[in-house]
Amino acid sequence: SFQAGFFKQNWFHLDPPRHLNFFKPKLFIAELNKFGFRCIHESYQSTQFSPYGVQQSFLNSIGLKRDLLYEYLKSNKEYTKSSSKFSLLLQKLFHWFTFPIFIMSDILFSTFKKGGTVRFIFTYNKDNK
Repeated sequence: SFQAGFFKQNWFHLDPPRHLNFFKPKLFIAELNKFGFRCIHESYQSTQFSPYGVQQSFLNSIGLKRDLLYEYLKSNKEYTKSSSKFSLLLQKLFHWFTFPIFIMSDILFSTFKKGGTVRFIFTYNKDNK
């Protein structure tokens, strides 16, 4: 995705230890085809995840505590207790005021299959191997 390439180690969706392996979409589809799966739908746009991902990635890249806004919005008081209320307020305002911009950018990038997240739907047919 554009986000992964631009933000690199600060990319929000890098998310270790849950995401340890990343595949290019064509390679992922090809690998699953070997096991009898057939891709019936693919989407590179996610209003739920991609706009927020670029916001948090930007905040990570300017040196703020990693994923602080995310943890704040999840009400993780343990993670956010060392941050000032003013800093958290600024990040929350940044989130709300820039969200429409990042929705539009996600729509644009997804048309080139470069959205921040990808979703595949597969069907399985054991005779397709």
